[in-house]
Order: sequence, then structure tokens, then C-alpha cells
Amino acid sequence: MRAIRLLALRRLRLQPLRALVAAVVIGAGVSLTVSVVVVMTSLQASVEDAGRALAGPTPLRVIGATSRGGIDDSTVAKVQQTDGVAAAIPMVQSITLAERADGHEVAILAFGFDCRVEVLFGPFGCSDAGLAAATTPFVAPKLAAELGKGAVLRTDVGRTPLDGAVPVGALDGVNEGRVVAMPLATAQQLFVRPHAVDVIYVQPRPGVDLVALRHRLEAAVGPNHGVLTPKDPPPVVGVVLAAFLPLFTIIAVLTLAIGAVLVRNSVALSIEERRRQTAIVSALGGSSRTLVGGTLIEAALLGLVGGAFGALGGIAVAHPIAASLTDFTEKSAGIPLRVHVEPVAVIVALLVGLVVALGAAFTPARRAARLDVAAELSNRDRRDEATGATSNVRVVLMLAVLVVGLDLCWIAQRRGALEPWQATLAPLAFVLTCATSSLLTAALAPRVVRLAERLASGRSAAARLAVGNLLREPKRTGVMAVALGFAVGIGFITASFNSSVRTAISDNLTVHLTGVTVSSLDPNNTVNIDAKMSPDTIARLGALPGVARVDTGAVVVVGHEPGSLIGVRAFTDPWLSAEVLAGSEDRGQFDAGRVLIGPGLARTEGLRPGDAVHLDTPTGSVEVPIMGVVQDGDFGGRNVLMTMGLLEQLYGPQPTGQVIVQPQPGITAEQLVSTIRAAKLDPDLVVQTRPEVVSRVSRDIGKQLASFDALQRGLLVMSFVAVLSTLLLVGIQRQRELGMLAAVGMTPRELARMVVYEAGLVAVAGAIVGLGVSLANYGALLLITPVIIGFKDPFVVDPAAAAVYASIAIVVALLAACWPAWRASRVEVLRALQYE
Repeated sequence: MRAIRLLALRRLRLQPLRALVAAVVIGAGVSLTVSVVVVMTSLQASVEDAGRALAGPTPLRVIGATSRGGIDDSTVAKVQQTDGVAAAIPMVQSITLAERADGHEVAILAFGFDCRVEVLFGPFGCSDAGLAAATTPFVAPKLAAELGKGAVLRTDVGRTPLDGAVPVGALDGVNEGRVVAMPLATAQQLFVRPHAVDVIYVQPRPGVDLVALRHRLEAAVGPNHGVLTPKDPPPVVGVVLAAFLPLFTIIAVLTLAIGAVLVRNSVALSIEERRRQTAIVSALGGSSRTLVGGTLIEAALLGLVGGAFGALGGIAVAHPIAASLTDFTEKSAGIPLRVHVEPVAVIVALLVGLVVALGAAFTPARRAARLDVAAELSNRDRRDEATGATSNVRVVLMLAVLVVGLDLCWIAQRRGALEPWQATLAPLAFVLTCATSSLLTAALAPRVVRLAERLASGRSAAARLAVGNLLREPKRTGVMAVALGFAVGIGFITASFNSSVRTAISDNLTVHLTGVTVSSLDPNNTVNIDAKMSPDTIARLGALPGVARVDTGAVVVVGHEPGSLIGVRAFTDPWLSAEVLAGSEDRGQFDAGRVLIGPGLARTEGLRPGDAVHLDTPTGSVEVPIMGVVQDGDFGGRNVLMTMGLLEQLYGPQPTGQVIVQPQPGITAEQLVSTIRAAKLDPDLVVQTRPEVVSRVSRDIGKQLASFDALQRGLLVMSFVAVLSTLLLVGIQRQRELGMLAAVGMTPRELARMVVYEAGLVAVAGAIVGLGVSLANYGALLLITPVIIGFKDPFVVDPAAAAVYASIAIVVALLAACWPAWRASRVEVLRALQYE
């Protein structure tokens, strides 16, 4: 233990800056993994907090067959009559918008109640007569202060002023105070829920077994309803996990692998600094167990400290990810996503840091135990640490594996990915493609540097030496190139994916959109927001001069479990032009009552044309015949398209958030837009032509991809650490070389310039190769996107993004080289010549 303290732990005290760099290396590798854990726990905690605040003392709640108005009056009676139920509290629970006088919108929860709500909030003198006489809503004081004077509540039938709203302090504890309440009958009228509610909170009798009561309730309400606990999130919130977290997890795992290589370099740096001390310990009888154990103990301490840094970094990265996802949770469930740091995230960070550090340190520790003691003590030249470049055969093999990965991605989406095994293959094939691309980057980067060898032949000695150093250590060159290339690639892929989505939307609208759109909500993820267009507004639109007709649509979210939600859609003039994967899109069969389904629903339920899709409704379940399966990614491919008449027959009339106004012959889109805007039908209406719709949808998609920008910034930090730690390692290994160069007349400025040249060259090589292999990764992503997300987008690249992110990577590498360059310029010649 004394030998370990002197050889390993003492060095941590004597070299605190080096130890800090090593810990930061580990933390950089751990942080992205931890960020995924933090986002998942934050989502769960945010939902649980909101659910507990609203449910109060009730441990169970019943939800309906649809996300809005899915429970009819008869179900309320069934719940109340179930054995063991003391009280059933029906409520309208709507997600809508409150608007300040300046037009700023706030997503809020609006609910309707009757006097049974006293079970949740305690007695407050409620009476049916008093509620019937209420002419203004009740509002949380926090929300009233946030909104100020002139605020309005947006509903499905128009705007309701909030100036006279009655503040109720108890509402401040619900949904962070973003709550408006009103009598049940008023809410049913404003949010178009005739004789229907959204949720029934259940208060059991004292001593009743909750598990048994839950089973009795499930039997009473039927399979088309769900019985949940306060910990169960609204089913639609689970969509965020399915849509985003798989890709986050894949990137985090690949980043952790790169971080492990950086940790190995850091441990090798520690061992290089004390080769002589290691030889002395061996000569004095130190066993291999002592040498290896000391190194592993040092790595374990660095791993724990790095894990702590990783926890902090993961929390920092989780904030912008949560900010981009909170828009989804607010629109779908009225719940803001706040970052909650649970102990499990810190524990995961420490464990991952420890495991990565020990795993990466084991091989360098074993090498230290096999040190040539006589050679070290006699100052003879050490064994050549340089390793040869990856052979051409291995490069060809990597290219072959990369092609196989792309082929597997293609197989995973072939024929619409209607088979369950294709959904399993898709992420595995994508991981194989990305991992092989990383290995290929490490192998090709030294070859790109070799191309610069001729360019450097007529340059200064610093440039020639920089090229030679990178070629002599191809593995370390590859490590830096992978870290830099991966960061460049993620930025390029994100920007190109955004362009691809924009192109797909533009092409679709160019073919089909012949009028102008009029909407009251954002174009994406607003199906659950009850601030849609009122029937009066739609009627007045149809009466404007120059209007031929108004095409409407409606969407109902069906289901009560996160993995089984179905988006049921209908339009008065549907665009039956999607790619047909099976069956047909015959308009006659469609009008006769047959439906089209998306590939996700066909795959998970095993449905094909000729089968019937099972749909829950508030009054029971129905079987609807399937006409065809089409490539449609709405709701992750779990969607059903039917006629408007059939939808209203099953679910009743539904409000619409967007309509398409068709012009009369001779009227242009621009003239129609001017007419609608001049009519000033509603201050919340947005009137847009086709190009404006494309731009608006693209901006909204860009906000959803902002979470990947956060990951890319984290990768840039890792790139900085990779270049910094690797150049420090190289500088220490080359102490004698640097001393000799200084002794023969190389100036400190030239020594520093040599290190900066190395960083610049490896950054250029990493950017070039990283962009090249990212094209393969981008292609693989587009291939599996229909399987994971549901949409099929064209291959469109963003050259400007490639130039921007490559430039950023080069700047990051040059900044990381500053400290190693400064150290190289201050080399002590005599001491350096004695180093070996």
C-alpha cells in the first residue's frame, strides 16, 4: 500500500492539473449518457408532480377511450356504483392557451368541475346554485400575475376574457399555478365535450384494497377505458420517449466508447510520466500486482471524480434537451418539463465513470507491469512506442462492414417495414454503421495527413515535424480525428435532416395545396390543445368573397396506454396520394367506409388489407375494415385515415385547428390571403400561402431538433478534451525529442508552432473524413427513420452546415492545442535530454 501511495496516489497530489484533465476526460465521456438518464427521470418526475397535485388524495383515476371527452355520463355512474368507491369526481381536463394583452401565449391546464371536487381540495362552501351562477372562471393567483390585464382564455368556441376571473389560492399548487377552472357545464360547452368528461378521480372507502379496487373498476368501465395511478403519465406523453430517446441513447453509447479511448490515453499519460519510478519499484521487488493495482486504484479515483464531473455535465446538457422537449409535453399534456436530478442519475454517473476508467486503464497498467527494467535504469532507448497505420486490408474490411450496415438498414425498411423483426433490426444496423464509421475515421485520418506530407515538404521544419509526428502515432491521430469528426458529423446530419424534412413537406404541399391555410395553432403536436377554430369562424370564412369552399379536418387520439395510441384522422377532401405499401387507395372503397392505416400500426398489430382495425370509442369498441397500408408517419405510423362522416359517427363532431380555404376561379392565393386578413375574423388566426406554410412547419421541426444541437455542443467539448489530453500525452512522451530540437537551434516559437500545426492538421483530417463517413451515417438514418419515426424523407444535404461545423471543429482543436504548445515552448533542454 505504501508503494501504491508513493507511485500512484502521490502523483495525483503532485500533478493536480494533469489529474484534473484526466477526470474531465472521463466526465466528458460520461456526461451525454447521464443526460439521457436525467431527461428520462425528469419527465417521470414532472408528470408525477403534476398528477399528485391534481389528484390530491385520490389514488386512482379513470381515463376514456380518447384523449379528450372520452368518458360519457353512463361511465361516471358505473364508477360511482363500483364496490369500494366512496366518491367519483368527474372533470373536464383540457390543455389550452392563455393569451396576454401583448399576444404572448402560455400553455395552461383548464378544468371543469362540480361540487364533488371538494374531495380533492377540501370543503370550500361549494354549491350547485353557486356554480350555476358563476359568470367568470377561477384562476390561480400565479397565473393572474403572469398574465396581467387584458388576458383571455382561448377555447374551441372563441375567446373568454380573464379580467374578471376569481383568484383561488389552492390552484397555485397545481401545474405550477398555470391553471384556470370553471363549472363543469361551462367547460363542456367551451371545449366541445357535450355530455362527456376527460377523467374521473376515484376516492376509495377507508380500508379498501387498491389493487382489488382497480381490477373491479377495470371490469366496470370496460376495456375501452383505462384505470391509472397518479404515477402513470398521460399516455400521449410516452410518445416522447419512443420518438427521441432511442436516438439519444445510440449517440450516448457511441460517445461513451470514444470517451473510453480518451481515458486510456489519459492513463497512458500518467504511466509515461513515471516510467523511471515504475522501474525502480520493480527493481526493489515490487510485484506486478502492486504495479497494476496502483494504476487501477489511481484510475478508480479519477473515474469517481470524472463521474462526478460527468453528472454535472449531464445535468448541463439535459437542460437544453428538456427545454426542447417541454414544448411537446406542454402541448400534449399541459405539463412543463423541469429538470429533476434524482440520486439515480448521480449513481449512474459514478458507476459509469468507475467502470470506464478501470476498463480503459487495465491494458496500460498491464503494459507498465511488463516494463524493461534494465533498459529504463540504464537510460537505454525505450522500445519504439509508435505503431503502424491500419493496413489497407483492414480498411477494405471496414468499408465492407460499413456497406453491410447500410444494406441491413435498407433491409430494415424494405417494403415499408411491416414486419416486427424489421423494427428490431433497424437500430442495430444503425449502431453497426455508426461504429464502423468511427473506426473508419480513425483509420483514414492518418492517410489524409499523409497527403499533406508533400505540401509540407517545402515548408518550415515545424510543419514537416508536425506531419511526421502524426504519421508516427496513427492511433492517437485517429482518436483525435474521431472525436472531432463525430462532432462535425452530428452537426452536419442534424442540419441536413432539417433540410430533408423541409424538402419533403414542400414537395407534398406543392402537389396538393391549392388554396391557403388558416389555422389557430402551431402545425405540429397541437392535437390535444383546445384552442381550435370555432364553428362561427369557419362559417364566416366560407362566406367571404372569393372563397369557393372551406376544407376541414379533425384528429382524435384513441387509446389509454402509451404504446397503443392511435391517431384517427379525417378530412373533407383527403389527399389520397401516399405511397401504398399494401392494398390500395381506391376512393370508392374509402368513401364506402374502409380505412387506410400507417405502417407502424400495421407492424405492431399485424394488420393487413382485408383485416379490421380495432378502435375504442367512448361507448364501446368497433372493428373498421382496412383498405390499404400507406407510408404515413403521423403518430409514429400508428394512424388511421377515414371519412369525416365515419369519424363523427364514432366520436362525434370534433373541432379543427386548421382549414384550407379554396379560392374561386380567377382568384389568386395572395388575393385570398388579403381578403381573409382584412376581414379580421379572429386575432389568433394565421393565414398563409404554401411557401409560408413550409417555412412555419420547418421552424417548428427545427425547434424539435434543438435537443440534438445540445448533444453536438457536448461533442465539441469532448473534442476539445480529446485534442488537449492527447497532445499533452505526446508532449510528455517526446521530452527527449523536444530537448534535442531545442538544443540544435529550434526556437520556442517554432516548437509551439509544431504542436499547433499538429492540432490543425488532425482537425482538418477529422473534419474531412468525418464529413465523408457522416454521409453514410446520414443515409443510414434516413433509411431507418420510417421504422423509428414513421416518415420517409429524401436524401438532401446542407453544404453550408458542413463548412460551418468543420470550421468550428478546427477552431476548437487549435484552442485545445494552446496549452500543450505553451508547454512545448518552455521545455528545459538539459532535463529533457536526461528524460530517457
